[in-house]
Amino acid sequence: MGFGHSPEIPEYDGGRALQTLYNCGGGLTPDDRGETPEDTKMRIVRETDDAAFLAYCGKLEDAGFACLFRRDEPHGLYRQYQKDALLLYAYYTPAERTTRILADRCCCALPTFSDPPQDERHMDTQLMQFGLVYDDMIRFTSCDCGMNYVLRLRDGRLIVIDGGECEQATEAAVGEFMRRIRAMTGTNEGDPVQIALWYCTHPHNDHMDFFVKLLRKFGEMIRLERVLFNFASNSVLGLSDYVQDMRRAVLRHSPDVLFLKPHTGQRFSVGNAQFDVLCTHEDLLARKDETPGYNGTNTTSAILKISFEDVSLLLLADADDDVGDVLCARYPQGLDCTFVQAAHHCINRVEHIYASVRASYVLIPEGLYLIHKNLRGNYAVLCRYYDRDRFFFAGDYTSVFRVCGGEIRIDYYPVRGGLYDGT
Repeated sequence: MGFGHSPEIPEYDGGRALQTLYNCGGGLTPDDRGETPEDTKMRIVRETDDAAFLAYCGKLEDAGFACLFRRDEPHGLYRQYQKDALLLYAYYTPAERTTRILADRCCCALPTFSDPPQDERHMDTQLMQFGLVYDDMIRFTSCDCGMNYVLRLRDGRLIVIDGGECEQATEAAVGEFMRRIRAMTGTNEGDPVQIALWYCTHPHNDHMDFFVKLLRKFGEMIRLERVLFNFASNSVLGLSDYVQDMRRAVLRHSPDVLFLKPHTGQRFSVGNAQFDVLCTHEDLLARKDETPGYNGTNTTSAILKISFEDVSLLLLADADDDVGDVLCARYPQGLDCTFVQAAHHCINRVEHIYASVRASYVLIPEGLYLIHKNLRGNYAVLCRYYDRDRFFFAGDYTSVFRVCGGEIRIDYYPVRGGLYDGT
């Protein structure tokens, strides 16, 4: 059983192919008016093995597909192929005995997107957890979620991760963010700040509104090179209008931006930062039966690990128990990192994830007030597995971790902003 819209893709032999050809969503083109020609389609094959997967890779190469990316690990076999304008990504996961084959038409190839570091070191690498105002969730007044991280590369460019909700994107907060990234990069007023990559973990507005406001307010002072996200299809998940607004805002600001829809097992570099894609919504789609669907938008969070200067950051986004089940099955030996981001602002307990992740620092995109008020049980789980003296709360301060000669030094700055200012 092949791809109806792509007859040039060979059939997979061995295993049980599911009947449905799944729509996994597209890229920067808005899909609020229906499916787009850029939508990624996925074939799932159950009850298969590595030999059948490798035989299929041979069929692809015989059919004229060039291999652009190859990675073999205990947790899976991963390949990206290209033939003319069609990108094909295929991966096999032994924990599930499953092969997934994805036909991509919305993004560039991994070698094009990847940006190896230069030999010169201009700056030390820094990681910032930007402080946001967290309060009870009252629409157009205050917000209890949102997260915003920035990684400064050796060459002075930035990687920006997510943002915050519209209630947090006040004039004061966005102005403070610009001050902080100018200070991080040594960029003078009037000179543009270079953002090598904006990565959005999943399609909730508390993870993108702040960045969209940044583009609208300071667009002339921002040079955006790359955008990274993997959103499910609007036809399956039902995305909100703000997701389409974000897409249009990015295209207006940076029509020629490089875009990548990351898939599980991919590895690429941006400057001196290496990205490993551990899990995406494609691993959760039709996981329990053949019906297209998810257990909510948080289940579609992409889980990435970013490594730099011999340290690493594990981004759990808003991972829930279903995501945790996939991670724990696929990485039974556990995961090591320097920094782990607490899942879903400490709203999700996900104890099985924390039990399998070894980390030195915990970054918590929430305020201590709301944790003590509403989330004591979940916070107790974090305290069970990690050193609470190394917890950092985004609702209480901005923290900047400077990686200097193998040591980590920390600077603190106050949170700016307040209740929603209507902007």
